[in-house]
Amino acid sequence: MGRILVTGGSGIVGRHAVNALASQGHDLHLISRHPVQNPDHETHQADILDIPAMEQLLKAVRPESILHLAWETEHGEYWHSPNNLNHVAASLHLAKQFRELGGGRFVAAGTCAEYSWAEKDLSAPLDEKTALCHPHTLYGQSKLSTFRLLGKYAETSGLSFAWGRLFLLYGPGEQARRLCPDVILNLTNNQPVKCSSGKQIRDFMHTEDAGRAFAALLDSDVQGPVNMATGSALPLSGFVQELAEQLGRPDLVKLGALPDRPDDPKQLIAKTDRLKHEVGYHPVHTLESGLRDTIAWWRANRSEKN
Repeated sequence: MGRILVTGGSGIVGRHAVNALASQGHDLHLISRHPVQNPDHETHQADILDIPAMEQLLKAVRPESILHLAWETEHGEYWHSPNNLNHVAASLHLAKQFRELGGGRFVAAGTCAEYSWAEKDLSAPLDEKTALCHPHTLYGQSKLSTFRLLGKYAETSGLSFAWGRLFLLYGPGEQARRLCPDVILNLTNNQPVKCSSGKQIRDFMHTEDAGRAFAALLDSDVQGPVNMATGSALPLSGFVQELAEQLGRPDLVKLGALPDRPDDPKQLIAKTDRLKHEVGYHPVHTLESGLRDTIAWWRANRSEKN
């Protein structure tokens, strides 16, 4: 099977993509900024923002495909971080050098933040081919610019290129300040969970499904943007209340205790025909099973500070 280079392979999505690709017999090479002991796959310590170092690594590894998942993800900071611009440059250099060395397939992670979040543009599920892309954050614009530049480069260079647009994620190992772990940790400590109205509609995908979806996308011939989501949506209140029911503390959920953010879109729903029918991936987790899995992980790792 093919040699694949994975950036972000130790992340909450990447680790599941790596497992799925490994099960298909691929020769995997992972990149990590920090020393990692991984007896199953060759791991290279490198910073993807160090462009000369990445060029040398590509020459040494000579991958046939790249799954590029690494990006700025610090909760509360990445939306407007200037570091997004560094990731744009690094991603473009990575794809260009890869292709010049004879690489064939390049799949990278995008985001639903590439789409317009204006209320008039969110009345229907977001279709990769027709939905308006007009980001309102530096993060979203950086991702969209990377997608458009790589798409044009692929057209002229013959690179096989696909772009998986992630919607909302949850699962084991998230940063503790994010919604799902924040609710779990508060409820397991018998602390109230103060929420907004919870009326915002969202499409939540378990990180294991997201990783498996990226592995399936890499192994396919599908080109261009693909929404990485379940295609099913529910109010935020339903997500939080399902967590609370499973933890036996629905009494601690305080909906309406916080104001809704004025810039928070009322709904983000993905159209997932491409993922399900062209890529051929269908999520394995229901919301109930996915949250059960996530709760179990946090119960076993309550001291984790991700």
